[in-house]
Amino acid sequence: MLLTILFVSSLVATGLLVYYLAPDVNQTSNNYRGRGLEPAKGDATMEGNSLATHLLDERVKDMRLPTSLRPLHYLVRLQPFIRSNFSIAGYVEVEVEVVKETSVFTFHMADIITHNDTVKVVDAENRNGKGVGIVKQTYDNQRQFYHAHLQQPLTKGRRYVLSMKFTGYLNDQLHGFYRSSYKDATEKERWLAVTQFQPTDARRAFPCFDEPAMKATFEVFLARETDMSAISNMPKINTWPVEGQQGWIWDHFNTSVPMSTYLVAFLVSDFSSKEVTTQNGVSFRTWARETAINQANYSLEIGSKILTFFEDYFRIPYPLPKQDMVAIPDFAAGAMENWGLITYRETAMLYDPKVSSAYNKQWVAIVVAHELAHQWFGNLVTPEWWTDLWLNEGFASFMGYVGTNHAEPKWQMMEQFIVIDLHKVFRLDCLESSHPISIPVGHPDEINEIFDTISYSKGASIIWMMKFFLTEATFRKGLTNYLNTRVYANAEQDDLWDFLTQAAHQDLTLAKDVTVKTIMDTWTLQMGYPVVKVTRSADGTSATVTQERFLLRKDANSTDTHVYRWWVPLSYTTQATADFSKTAPSRWLSKTDSKITIQSLPDSRQWVIFNVQETGYYRVNYDENNWKLLIEHLKVDHTTIHVNNRAQLIDDALNLAQAGQLSYSLPLDLAAYLKRETSYTPWATALDNLKYIHKLFSRTGAYGALKDFMLSLLESLYKSVGFQDSPADPHIDQHKRVKMLKWACKLGNEDCVTQSVSLFKQWMMNPKSDSIISPNLKDVVYCTAIAAGKNKEWEFAWNQYLNSNVGSEKSRILKALGCSKKIWILSRYLEMAFIEASGIRKQDVVQVFESVALNDVGRDMAWTYLRDQWHNITDYMGGGLYTLPRMIKSATDGMSKELQLDELKKFQSAKKDHLRTAKRAIAQAIERTQNNIEWMNKNGPVIIQWLADNGYSSELRKPQGLDPATIGPQYKFGFRLNDRGIPRYSVAGTVNGSRSSSITRDTGCSDVISEEVMPDVDPSLCNKAKVRAYQLSPVGAVKPANSSPVGAVEPANSYPVGAVEPANSSPVGAVEPANSSPVGAVEPANSSPVGAVEPANSSPVGAVEPANSSPVGAVEPANSSPVGAVEPANSSPVGAVEPANSSPVGAVEPANSSPVSAVEPANSSPVGADEPNNSSPAGSVKPANSPVGATEPANSSPAGAAEPANSFPVDTAEPANSSPVGLSYEGLGYLQASLIHFIDYELLPFTTLATHYAPCFPAGAQPGVAPEAEEKGTVVLKIASDMVHDTMYDNKYWGKGRRRWSSSAMASGHCNGKQEFYKLHSELWTAGPRNTVDIEMKL
Repeated sequence: MLLTILFVSSLVATGLLVYYLAPDVNQTSNNYRGRGLEPAKGDATMEGNSLATHLLDERVKDMRLPTSLRPLHYLVRLQPFIRSNFSIAGYVEVEVEVVKETSVFTFHMADIITHNDTVKVVDAENRNGKGVGIVKQTYDNQRQFYHAHLQQPLTKGRRYVLSMKFTGYLNDQLHGFYRSSYKDATEKERWLAVTQFQPTDARRAFPCFDEPAMKATFEVFLARETDMSAISNMPKINTWPVEGQQGWIWDHFNTSVPMSTYLVAFLVSDFSSKEVTTQNGVSFRTWARETAINQANYSLEIGSKILTFFEDYFRIPYPLPKQDMVAIPDFAAGAMENWGLITYRETAMLYDPKVSSAYNKQWVAIVVAHELAHQWFGNLVTPEWWTDLWLNEGFASFMGYVGTNHAEPKWQMMEQFIVIDLHKVFRLDCLESSHPISIPVGHPDEINEIFDTISYSKGASIIWMMKFFLTEATFRKGLTNYLNTRVYANAEQDDLWDFLTQAAHQDLTLAKDVTVKTIMDTWTLQMGYPVVKVTRSADGTSATVTQERFLLRKDANSTDTHVYRWWVPLSYTTQATADFSKTAPSRWLSKTDSKITIQSLPDSRQWVIFNVQETGYYRVNYDENNWKLLIEHLKVDHTTIHVNNRAQLIDDALNLAQAGQLSYSLPLDLAAYLKRETSYTPWATALDNLKYIHKLFSRTGAYGALKDFMLSLLESLYKSVGFQDSPADPHIDQHKRVKMLKWACKLGNEDCVTQSVSLFKQWMMNPKSDSIISPNLKDVVYCTAIAAGKNKEWEFAWNQYLNSNVGSEKSRILKALGCSKKIWILSRYLEMAFIEASGIRKQDVVQVFESVALNDVGRDMAWTYLRDQWHNITDYMGGGLYTLPRMIKSATDGMSKELQLDELKKFQSAKKDHLRTAKRAIAQAIERTQNNIEWMNKNGPVIIQWLADNGYSSELRKPQGLDPATIGPQYKFGFRLNDRGIPRYSVAGTVNGSRSSSITRDTGCSDVISEEVMPDVDPSLCNKAKVRAYQLSPVGAVKPANSSPVGAVEPANSYPVGAVEPANSSPVGAVEPANSSPVGAVEPANSSPVGAVEPANSSPVGAVEPANSSPVGAVEPANSSPVGAVEPANSSPVGAVEPANSSPVGAVEPANSSPVSAVEPANSSPVGADEPNNSSPAGSVKPANSPVGATEPANSSPAGAAEPANSFPVDTAEPANSSPVGLSYEGLGYLQASLIHFIDYELLPFTTLATHYAPCFPAGAQPGVAPEAEEKGTVVLKIASDMVHDTMYDNKYWGKGRRRWSSSAMASGHCNGKQEFYKLHSELWTAGPRNTVDIEMKL
């Protein structure tokens, strides 16, 4: 009622121009609907529903508007209150023609409050007349329909006008008419209002007929403050002050051409602009933030050039007088083709040559070309309904390459198309859960779902194929005729097929009895694609050609009974001719042909290749002899085969093997030729395909062998292109270098990692420099250095992100921040992504999530977060075109276990009514996981054997360098995989007599002995043992302690590339004194990062604070609340009850404090902090006093478990006063186990395992101790092998200055006064009692 009073009281009763005041609208609510409207029939639950986020339990099927009215013209007046409460004062008039008599006026509306007493319906020819009476107004929440029920029917053939005033809202969901903000050069926040209406969100800005076929003209008025500007689809024609509101003016824009509602656009901002005029007289402008406008120079240059090119290509002038392109700080998609006002994400329009890479430049060119192509395909001629969305997106995607190729002819864009689009969609369209490119949709969620790779990339790929079988001249002729005939109207795919058929018959490129519809319906109305099988005769001179649907996995229980056949254009060449220029089909394999025979081929000593230049949307499989001929030829003279076909052979072979149609030995043999390859496309194809094997092998014992193979494959390319970037190199060579370096560093190439880390450190020393790291190398350097680094590297990058003014740089840093191997850092980063004001824009949330999910260390965490926080995520993000499907795919892509498959199915079942746009994505994830499971079972052993046969063994070998006669212990080792594919190791040893020892590591041995921790051990053993026994590698390669990857020679005590290193250690390959700082830095023990000298327990570099103080700049008492908050010592946030000494939830805690809500013993450090002597590693599982992050009573077990003080996790009983890692001190003087996680998740088990019990072990068994002699001194460790080991043991070794154990055990003496020896158990828990590695050592 208050809304009504405030708003209605401000209206001028008779004025057509409304005197607007900002309504008192709740800024936090998106729950707008028709105020005072009755629920329409079937919608009794309107009250309380949020139209922005509500998902029906059962989707309504009939979502289309009635066809009784056809809109002709809109007058729209909007005043967005950008700098106050984000409300919109609106007024709309819509003129309609009555197609069929009706007494109900129905159109779309969402997130809008109607002012019902202002609604009028009048005859268009007599606007001042009495009008048509309105009986009642209702709202159908499920369909988002507004209904005005009239006193009398509207007459067929007449025109009427409905007008109303309403209140809208500038939401923060990045759709409809929404708000965005940025900070200017003075850090002042600036606001803007912008639109994103595709596909169904114009209804959130003003009531309208929101369907693509209901085209009309639009006359727009926008009110703005005088220091801002407003733009819309058409040029501005008039401006005047808003009556009664000082500082506000109205902008009136020219009436538009007929267009769909989803193409209407507005922008109100304080942006700057640049302008040029094209050759054909079109005003072409770019808009951006004032501090970023110079980054729009390239898009302005290339955009005007491509617009002119398309006018010539389509032979149709651009129909509008101007074209604006705007870079928006917050934008969900890449760009939006609004007619005359294209909106972009900043990364898709802005380019800074000093900061942005060659890839960024190419991305800008492709996206600009894509959106300009839409001005013809999509805007001039629009699909009748979203079923044919692919006509929009497929053509624009393909023409994006054509336009970019014209503007940048040296970039080899049509070759890149093979990798970027064709091969990408092949990987999706081979799933049974794919969908036809032309698919019936109704509900907005269903419409949003099909804005996917199928519509874009498959659409582009079949157009690519069609251009070749029609020839380009015929193709262009048909397109021009289609566009000219359907101008300003709508069309279906059959309309396009008709015009292309006419052109093809005229040009004789198709037989008269064949139509384009006959051919193309087989590609658009059924999903998938064929594999064409070419089986040559014994003498090779003929071949039988057949087709079948290519599936990665054929489901025996599938209910799909459709017979999949296509019209396949067959082009081929032979070794004798090697003519790769003839791309037109030599034969057709029709839908009705079960097989055809091709004659006149060369003999069986020469190869044939089908699908010349990979112009057809199909795969090809050959008989074994032809494959071998091709492989041998590639090894001898690969350049005689077209580069596209070299990429095709790699892609087909590896995917055919993945589907079980070839043995993996064949594509791996084929890949060996790559050592001679220098072109980008084959290399990009190979690495993209090997990524699948790498992903599934990364958590198996065979990973090291695969890694060594891939490193050897890259070796020659690495040497030829090198690490150093040269901007003068050809564009495609720059791409090749970056692609290679990403993999080289990921695989642990020593030179790549060392140079990346070095460059990043130089940048940290000079953070304002743009010249230290080449723009092309930034992706590689940032990710590699953050992965190899600690929190200081991460926080440095985060600060650079906050300070950057370049969209591509901010995007690059966000992606790199997900490369960290620290669990706690990734967890914090993931949580930040979904928190308002964290610094991460809503448009970038998906990128952040993907960066964590695609990290081997973070993938399980990402899935768990997505699963557990689904409702919060969907509430925060909304439905979105791409958001939810992308997150589902990235979080599930590497799943390959039955347990994970069960989780996916349970998630699908539990969330079936709330999946929104992710329904198809989750079905695809389930199918991919089933494929992965079967693939591992079937192909894993084959690949392992091939690797072994080619010198990359995965078998486990016994350790070398152990001298039992000298040392005494006898060791036994065992290895197997648990049910999740995690390596399990066993180590057993016996020692003569009653004394035993295992030296921790070469440099640590003397320190341990000299401190009299093991006073009875002969120091000379340090030099004799070298204790290689515990450096057991899962891959089977026996390496010295802490060694580098195979083939790398490093000094003793160096750490493996990318591995989590011991505290105070140097970078890879550096030899430094114990406990020293990184190379070149001289620092006291336990000091801060290089160059900073700080007291123990101090804050980050540059902040001098008392021990146990708060973060930098805040001086607080020990255990105090966050800066600025006055709370009693140790108190929790208001209303929260927490144990003593816990920090408030979400607070930044004083040094040495526990993680939020965790209770820990004194002297423990906060997560990620450098810690004082005797402290536990950041984020590690600590002795008594509960696990990280759990709110529990002191010394308790994991959350929810009730256990005695100082007890171990549930189900594990141990004596009180236990030691680090949970090992009992009763009867055991010294026992430690340190498990290190390699960067690639290879387990390097137990670099430290030392025991000493000599003073405690009696001559005979004591009461309560097992009587069997062999049981005495048995130690059993059970260590969880989930993703937290790197945090448990992050940079903390047990050598000099880094030793920690229970203070009570220290105080009570070495043996705790007891003469007993217990069988001990320790469990380090992560997400639960699973995935354990059992190690047993008998002494």
